[in-house]
Amino acid sequence: MTTPFYKEIYSCLKAAPSDELDEVIALCLAETEFLKVNSFYTEATLTRIAEKEYDTGFFRIGGNLITATLKDAPKAVLLAATLGIRSDALIRRTYGESAARGVVMDAVLSAKIEFAVNDMNDAVTEEYLKKGFRTGKRISAGYGDWKLSDQRKYVEAFGLNKRLGVYLSGADMFTPAKTVTALIPLFPL
Repeated sequence: MTTPFYKEIYSCLKAAPSDELDEVIALCLAETEFLKVNSFYTEATLTRIAEKEYDTGFFRIGGNLITATLKDAPKAVLLAATLGIRSDALIRRTYGESAARGVVMDAVLSAKIEFAVNDMNDAVTEEYLKKGFRTGKRISAGYGDWKLSDQRKYVEAFGLNKRLGVYLSGADMFTPAKTVTALIPLFPL
C-alpha cells in the first residue's frame, strides 16, 4: 500500500513495501481497532528568562533547540497523547506469538500515535488561526539538545499519571511506550 499511514509504518520498520508485509500490517491494524488515543493540551505563555531558557508558566525548559524553536513566540501549546497501557500489552502479546509480527505491531502502533499527534497538531493549527496565531514546528523532549528528562516536567505539571495513565521509568522512558509529549510554538499572524 502507498497511503501515508503505511509509508509511516514502513519508515518505522526501515523496510521496503511488500505484499507480504502489507498483509501482516493489515492483520496488526485489525487488532488495534479497540485502542483509543487519550490526549491533553493546554496553552502556555512564554517568558524568556535567560539566553537559552524559557518559563512556560508550568515549568522551565531550555537549550539550543528550544531557543531556535521559540524565537519570537509569545505562546506555545503543550500536549501529551497516549495509546494507553493496553497498547503495551498488545505489543508484548504479539511479540510472544511471533517476534517478526511483534516488530510490525510495534511499528503500527508507533505510526498510530504519530498520526494522532499530527491530527492534534492540525486541530491546534486550525484553532489558533482563528485566534490570530500561526503554529511553528512541533518538537518533543529527546530531540536535539532538549533533554529527555524534561518529559518528567510534563508528567508532574499536568498530573499525567491521573489524567492519562502515563508514568516515567527511572530512565525517563514512558509507560505506556506509545506516548508523546510535545510543544507547538504559536506566533502572531
